[in-house]
Amino acid sequence: MGQEVLKSLGINEPNNHPNFWIYPQRVKHDLQIKEILGKCQQPINKKKPGAPDFTIRHQTKEVVLLIETKTKLKSHQSPSLEKELEPADYNLDGLLYFAEFFKKEFNVLGLAITGERQQEFDLKSIRKEKELSLVEEYFYHFLPKKNKSDLNIKEIRDTAKELNEIIYSGLGFSESEKPFFISACLLALKDEDFQNFFAEKKNVISSCLNAISNKIDEYAKAESEVEKYKSLKVTLTGTIEDNKKLASISKNKENSFVNILTKINQEVFPFLDKGDVIGEFYHEFLKYSTGDGKNLGIVLTPSHIADLFCEISLKLLYSEKKYEKRKFTEKDKILDVCCGTGTFLVNAFKKEVDKDKVFGVEIKSEPYNLALTNMIL
Repeated sequence: MGQEVLKSLGINEPNNHPNFWIYPQRVKHDLQIKEILGKCQQPINKKKPGAPDFTIRHQTKEVVLLIETKTKLKSHQSPSLEKELEPADYNLDGLLYFAEFFKKEFNVLGLAITGERQQEFDLKSIRKEKELSLVEEYFYHFLPKKNKSDLNIKEIRDTAKELNEIIYSGLGFSESEKPFFISACLLALKDEDFQNFFAEKKNVISSCLNAISNKIDEYAKAESEVEKYKSLKVTLTGTIEDNKKLASISKNKENSFVNILTKINQEVFPFLDKGDVIGEFYHEFLKYSTGDGKNLGIVLTPSHIADLFCEISLKLLYSEKKYEKRKFTEKDKILDVCCGTGTFLVNAFKKEVDKDKVFGVEIKSEPYNLALTNMIL
């Protein structure tokens, strides 16, 4: 029944969904959800409540969808629902019970599905947009669509400033190390297992190093460019390994590695697929870290300027086409002979240029490695 429910919601690949983390009842949950479930295990009528059949958590918003399923119709809700919940035996009771605990940290959506045959629990769409799967429709009111003007650049800069203070004052990273530390964390978080469970790892530093190495090896193998990525691996893993304070700070401290990773995961990582937002954040952080990048010999180009130059190039190449139809073609090549951290190259990717047609040259090792990381991210 569980898989049928997920398919009815539009979830065909629960282990690889782009927007949600999906936790079946008996599968390992992330640390935050695990802690919440731990608080609601007091036996009721000598029975432990257990966990929702499915907990679906949005990756960028503090919203969860709790799903309870039972096959027998008589198990939908208890006769005592209004007075006393019986979460272990009844669908709706369980949903209301778990929601009480989750609502302290999340906006909570609930779905109680009772029935044995498909037609008994056929799920009806609450909205009619064809582009949305049903699970996305449940989240819709918590997830208003944003355009570029909605993005709060001030919040991005504030986050960069906070991270700069934490890793500089609290961990003692040097000017040149700070951007590599953030790059290392972001790259590690691209590993799904590490991203979901880093807080539960016995040795989070070792797990982080493995995640970084695996991701770099993955890209190096895909491009058949092992040598190109060798210095990047040494730089990023070395930045983590060489800082002795990371391992010595307890998890409850603000500047502990787990808390820093949590902040980056919640406030930075979600922006990686939001167009030029990652460029805005990355460069703003670099400004705080290195005094506008000058200590690394970097002259920063704002992302919107790089975007403008891409638009100008397209206009010169394809002036006969309408603006919205101008795109780089397979015959076009992009070259930045002083690419720095790769801002122009990243913006070229956003104009749908073939990855094999983009070339960057950088003589300094620090910005070169930052550019490689920027390409991966």
